[in-house]
Amino acid sequence: MSEKQEEMSLDKRLALVSFNKDPEPFIVVDTNLCQQCEKKPCLYICPAQVYTWQDQLNYNTEGCMETGACLIVCHK
Repeated sequence: MSEKQEEMSLDKRLALVSFNKDPEPFIVVDTNLCQQCEKKPCLYICPAQVYTWQDQLNYNTEGCMETGACLIVCHK
């Protein structure tokens, strides 16, 4: 850590952290295929809990951390 960063408060250092959102999502969900899935493991494996089931699969892309855990357990 540089001397300048050591002088900064924690809030100011945290403000330096930035993320760039990819224009295209890494994970694309075909909810039509999910209708046929019996176990729906994505509902349980996702650390961000972006999947919910209410007569169909709902997927919140804004909360996705793109870990890919859902892709690993998906049986498509």
